[in-house]
Amino acid sequence: MHDTSDHFRRILSIGGLEHLTDEFPKALDVVKPLSFKIRDILFCTDQDGEMIFGTPLGDPDQLYGPVIAAFGQAISTL
Repeated sequence: MHDTSDHFRRILSIGGLEHLTDEFPKALDVVKPLSFKIRDILFCTDQDGEMIFGTPLGDPDQLYGPVIAAFGQAISTL
């Protein structure tokens, strides 16, 4: 499981996700900013720049609201 979580962290890192989205077909360029925004919402970083994995305590809307807003922004650019 440790290898899987390390791989997941590398993919979600700034350079890792950029490398992954570089493999997307050109037709999907429009969703690249959305993928970065959702990554930043779901996997924010601490003061040391390390990604935080886990669900924050409290109201689920603290995640749902920003994700829905990110989709809304992406849709409005189409």
